[in-house]
Amino acid sequence: MNRLLILFTLLCTATLHAQEYDDYIGAGHANGITVTTSHNAENTDGLATVNGVGMDAPAMEAARFLSQAGFGGNMDDVQQVMDMGFEQWIDNQMAMPRTVFEDELNEIWDFILNMYLSVGEEEDDIFGPSGVTFNYTWFQNMMTKPDQLRQKVAFELSQ
Repeated sequence: MNRLLILFTLLCTATLHAQEYDDYIGAGHANGITVTTSHNAENTDGLATVNGVGMDAPAMEAARFLSQAGFGGNMDDVQQVMDMGFEQWIDNQMAMPRTVFEDELNEIWDFILNMYLSVGEEEDDIFGPSGVTFNYTWFQNMMTKPDQLRQKVAFELSQ
């Protein structure tokens, strides 16, 4: 059974039993609800999603915040936001030094240039940096630099 069918089945089953409750799935109960999943990895259980045991609201809120204020994050980033709070994270981001696009562009161009030279191309025949180099640099900055809030704002303003 594929995951979409499992989710659909779970939602339909929960909807059928929702009239018994005046709250929502994940509120801490699973009376009358049967959950069947394709596998239970690392001690996970489909029922934990329905009864709320498998939900970690602070972590989910921090992960959502990171995807809105930046480009997401790993579990260490989520934990950092949970520990310091949204406001302190924003303050820390604003205090970070600005990522300089040109520095990263020059590093990437040097890498590309050396790649061409290593296969016997002549330096006078190589044009660059080009638009592709700018795209590589943009992606590298957006995904890896620590000033994620600044990167996200720059991206949003460019749209």
